[in-house]
Amino acid sequence: MQLKKRQIRQALATATCSLLAGVAAESQAKDGEWEVKASTLFYKEIDRINVYEETLSLKKELAQDESISLKRTHDIMTGASPTGAAAPTATQTFTTPSGSDVTNTAGESPLGRFQDIRTAYNVTWDKPMSRLLKASWAANFSYEYDYTSGGLSAYFSKDTEKRRVTWNFGASANYDRIRPNGGVPTGLAATTDTARYPSDQKFMMDWLLGFSSVINRNTLGSMTYMGGFSAGYMNDPYKVISRLNVDGSPSGSEQFEKRPDERNYNSLHWRAVHQRKESQYAGDVVDLSYRFYWDDWEMDSHTLEGRYRHDVKNGSDGEYWQGHARLYRQSAASFYHYGLPVLSPDPGFASADYRLATAVTSTLGLLYGRKIFKDIDMTVRGEYLRQWYMSGDITPLNAIAVQGSLYYRF
Repeated sequence: MQLKKRQIRQALATATCSLLAGVAAESQAKDGEWEVKASTLFYKEIDRINVYEETLSLKKELAQDESISLKRTHDIMTGASPTGAAAPTATQTFTTPSGSDVTNTAGESPLGRFQDIRTAYNVTWDKPMSRLLKASWAANFSYEYDYTSGGLSAYFSKDTEKRRVTWNFGASANYDRIRPNGGVPTGLAATTDTARYPSDQKFMMDWLLGFSSVINRNTLGSMTYMGGFSAGYMNDPYKVISRLNVDGSPSGSEQFEKRPDERNYNSLHWRAVHQRKESQYAGDVVDLSYRFYWDDWEMDSHTLEGRYRHDVKNGSDGEYWQGHARLYRQSAASFYHYGLPVLSPDPGFASADYRLATAVTSTLGLLYGRKIFKDIDMTVRGEYLRQWYMSGDITPLNAIAVQGSLYYRF
């Protein structure tokens, strides 16, 4: 189970936030200063996946606008994930090869249990190339027992002469090695087929181009285009698709999924941040964004997201609350099928992975932050997520996330 976040997406976040972060009036790090961030995240999908994540980041200011950052992330994942098989019409209980009993409830998506541990490392060097041009170079590596990934990225930001506009551009490349438990199955082969090969690979290339602009004294905006492609082994080796009887019930026959071995994708991201100046709301920040995504698997998505930060008046130093809301909708991939008719020939590609289905996701969250000592800040964040699927009889997803972070400067 892969949790890796692509390096280019970190660059995208930097591209859209680098100028916008200024509205929060955060203090600038001094030359020679260290910044340490430690965070713990617990994520739970009800009756599905549990994730425990620890992150430690170190940042050293080398000179004005020049720094080096090191980050280590450790994830532990347990629980169960939908296999892609069609929901049974009656409750089924069977014994796995390991000897444990698994029960599939009537009308609910069958689940496959798993346990995984991932460790990831990232190093970033930020350095000014000239008075108006800054560069960020990064390398990342992550390891799971069945998945290894490594990549490089370069990101640049260039201010115009009056610094009212900042142009952002960059690219990244990633190489992944997949070694699933039991070997790599052939796409659309029957799950009873024991033929496997040891491993496969995937290559990804991403790029971005965008700008951030001062709209007025209290408002900043940005627009970013991101594109990319992936080539190689694109299947999930643990996902299957069922053969269905004429009445739509599962026949008991299942096959491994098969996806195209290439994918080209694009996205456009708009963002605006406004600092309120009305006396009773002075200092509060409104942050709104919209993202449109499309690819050649015929998937597209719309993401509308908003945050509102409220500084506590007459409270402790730096105390604030921040609300978060997100609405996401995606269309299904062209080869997504809830199941295949039992007598039909194999299609070129087919997947019943719920992540490729038509879906709507809503997220609500709240973050609290404050300074607890002179050089130590803390935040606590909680979020609730619900996802509905419009394709087939897929059980809706409910999830919660709780995260605590400490920031220390010395």
